[in-house]
Amino acid sequence: MKLPLKRAAEALLQSLRPVLRWRPPVLEAGYPVDQDLRLDGRGLLLQPSFFCVRTPITLACEELTPVIVYPVEHSLGWAADRDTSCGADGTEGPDGRGGGLGALMGCTRAAVLEDVVNGRTTGDLARRLGISPAAVSQHTAVLRGSGLLLSVRRGRHVLHTVTPKGLALLDHPHGTPVAG
Repeated sequence: MKLPLKRAAEALLQSLRPVLRWRPPVLEAGYPVDQDLRLDGRGLLLQPSFFCVRTPITLACEELTPVIVYPVEHSLGWAADRDTSCGADGTEGPDGRGGGLGALMGCTRAAVLEDVVNGRTTGDLARRLGISPAAVSQHTAVLRGSGLLLSVRRGRHVLHTVTPKGLALLDHPHGTPVAG
């Protein structure tokens, strides 16, 4: 079912909560700075980006059309070459060996770390991974305690994002040296 353009744009903006909140005619943005964008008939350019990680970024200038650069929705397992050796549902891979990050931290925890690259709430993670919110909270607490993710309360939601240390682990799961 195709949505009319206006409803599709509103649905996209809803998916970027809690960082962005659309309350017509104002778009409230919490990153990179807290600001209220009043469109005032200027339109809004929505720019998906594979390289935008964790949270959308707003670019606003009074004279120009405001721009939102937002992360492309990566499905679980999008970085299969990272060899978490887990299935997309967080279970052990078909070979049963469980090497890579899955062997290090468990398949579900590895799936949580991979999925928070785009920023996810506890509820989002529970739905996407098919586990309870309590289980998500337990996994995110361990990952947060290890410095691999950051959790920030936004109203009644907790937004989880990967840290630079977590990204480095995802980029080099086999212990290859990380420059810097």
